[in-house]
Amino acid sequence: MNHKNIIETILLACEKPISNDLIRNALKVDLSNNQIKNIINILNNEYQKNKKGIYIDFISEAYQIRTLPEFHKYITVIQDNNKQYRLSNAGLEVLSIVAFKQPISRLEIESIRGVDSISVIKKLLDNNLIIFKKSKKQNKKEIFYKTTDFFLETFGLNTIEDLINTQDIKEILK
Repeated sequence: MNHKNIIETILLACEKPISNDLIRNALKVDLSNNQIKNIINILNNEYQKNKKGIYIDFISEAYQIRTLPEFHKYITVIQDNNKQYRLSNAGLEVLSIVAFKQPISRLEIESIRGVDSISVIKKLLDNNLIIFKKSKKQNKKEIFYKTTDFFLETFGLNTIEDLINTQDIKEILK
């Protein structure tokens, strides 16, 4: 593989700016700062020549792939519909319980955790990681929670069974 393709791939895969030192470390080659800058310039010239919507910028002493300003209005639409949610420890805990025990009621979640969980459940609902489903069980109206397709997408799973069948979980359960 050539250095240009590797550098481009690294920059595409990383959200944060990548320093020359990190590029050298990934390549396991001692390129000078000028050599890296020349490769970046070649990539930027290719992007411009091919009328791509991206360019590589040098910010905070590092490189990052950025979008051209004329494309920002399109990205904003996608970002508004694809917001990421950082989970707190409590959020991860409740989400794990729901994922492994679904469908599960709030009372069952709270009995496992030992604390009130309604605010965490509401946050997970707001962020579309879980949904609720009313169930008429022996004339009782109960609400059960289960994970969503967005949960599967977020964690890179095709089905919930993929989570349950992971090798790490099998080892933990032994």
